[in-house]
Amino acid sequence: MTNVKDPVFSTSFTIDYFFEKSQWLKFEFFDIDDGDEEDDFIGSLEVKVSQLMMSENLKFKGILKRKDHPNDDRGILIV
Repeated sequence: MTNVKDPVFSTSFTIDYFFEKSQWLKFEFFDIDDGDEEDDFIGSLEVKVSQLMMSENLKFKGILKRKDHPNDDRGILIV
């Protein structure tokens, strides 16, 4: 048993994919607290939509990073 909770995402979305265009998505993750404290930035990932579409079994895995800690992996995003 683990103490890590599964994240709850607040937004879902649908996008159109255009093969001939370079389309980018940026994912940013925050630990949102239920108090007056500022939300903690966990990490982000930028990826081309074509990378998502061409990933094996349409399952993309990317490593979350922070600009202020570029060598520190902050988790894995699976899309």
